[in-house]
Amino acid sequence: MVSNKSSKGVVLEEVKFLKTPETADDDIRLKVGLAVPAGRFAEAEFRYTDLLSDNECIQRTMDSNWRLVEVSNYTLNPSVRNLIIENTDSFRIYQCVETIRTRWRETSGDSRGVSRTEEGWILYHFETRQD
Repeated sequence: MVSNKSSKGVVLEEVKFLKTPETADDDIRLKVGLAVPAGRFAEAEFRYTDLLSDNECIQRTMDSNWRLVEVSNYTLNPSVRNLIIENTDSFRIYQCVETIRTRWRETSGDSRGVSRTEEGWILYHFETRQD
């Protein structure tokens, strides 16, 4: 699901998952090519791609029997990285963070056809039940 909050239509060209910022060898690139009208949402389906590999936090968390419940670009607390963010009598929530780079272009106006790139975060949300 993609949201375009701008006043111009865009095409989301690709999303690159930067697995190890120091090297590009293990980056995962998803070609998207999704048109998103101004002020609207759009969605697309993709073939299976392993986004969980080559991330020590994700591997350690899954090895500890946590369950991946969501992948998103928002956090319950922006200052939290690799910490248990909720610990109740019934369950715990944990997040792993990864940097992504998105590339898109506007479909109208003066900058029509010009590709733009932006870095952001993707968060992997995990839960586990208390024993």
